[in-house]
This record gives sequence, structure tokens and C-alpha cells, in this order.
Amino acid sequence: QENMQNMQLRAPFAGTLLRINARVGENVHGFTPLVVLADLTEMMVRAEIDEIDVAAAAEGQKVYVRLDALPGQELEGRITRLMPGFSDARGTTTYAAIVELEDHDLPLRPGMGANLTIVTQTISDTLLVSRRAVRQAGRYHIVRVLDGRRERDVVVTVGLSNDTEIEILSGLESGQTVLLE
Repeated sequence: QENMQNMQLRAPFAGTLLRINARVGENVHGFTPLVVLADLTEMMVRAEIDEIDVAAAAEGQKVYVRLDALPGQELEGRITRLMPGFSDARGTTTYAAIVELEDHDLPLRPGMGANLTIVTQTISDTLLVSRRAVRQAGRYHIVRVLDGRRERDVVVTVGLSNDTEIEILSGLESGQTVLLE
């Protein structure tokens, strides 16, 4: 009787059985998952962050999630756990993170692929121009502007940037016409 009770499995939480990895009467080994159980009421994203980006990632940061299966839809969430260990299984070093999603009504399923954008810094009330508008000449950053009917180069001081835009700290004013290279 005691042996029978020791052989019963009890889930640590209520959930949905996603996969059964063993059959009745089959021999199993230690550390082999017998079942995969998920709580589908609170979906989260398990993300892999590349080693070049992990230094800028932190718990609590806002994350935008785009799902491969739901194009055009975007979810918001926050990093709730950033694991200290790493993986190099795919030939590149990555670090696991857990992103908890904010309330939504999208039909999510376990295993869906996603792309994430982590907000590492937020600035407001700033002047941004396209990266294509800024060129470097020695140690100076130059932006070409249209002044009336005349084009002229302006030396600017740049701040933060992303893939498409650069913050202008000084040298330009809002409303000026900037020419793209």
C-alpha cells in the first residue's frame, strides 16, 4: 500500500496536460519528464537573449512581443526573471529570460514562436532624426538642412540611437527641414 502511494504523481499546480512521455508499464529513468503540464491561464514567454544584448537587459524592463502566428499583433510584458546561467547549444551564447505578459485576449498557445523588443532606455521630449540624415566627418557629426532655398551643413551633437534614428542634443531645432543622404 505504501509503495503504491509513493508511485502516485501529484502535480504541483492545476493545469492542462500537454504531453505524456511514457506509457503504462514502460520503464523510465530518473530525470526523464513523464508529462508536460502547463497553466494556460497565465501565459509567459521564455526568451533567449544573445550575449551581446544581455548586459543591457534587466528584470522589470518593458518588452514588446510579436508572435509569428499572429502577424500585426503586439503584446506588452516585463522581464520577471533573467537567468544567470547560459546556453551555447546553437553555437551562440544566450541567456534565458522569463517575460510575463500583460492582460490580453489573443489566442496564445504553448510553443508559439515570438520576437521580442526589450526597452532598455526611455527618453522623452527629444529631437530625433533619421540615421540617414547624419554623416560623420572626422570627429564631427554633420546634418544637411534646407535653409530657405539654400542647403547647408550643420554640426550636431548626437545622443542615443537605435537602428533607424539618432537623438540630436544640439545643433538643430524642431521644425528645421533635414535632408537625407
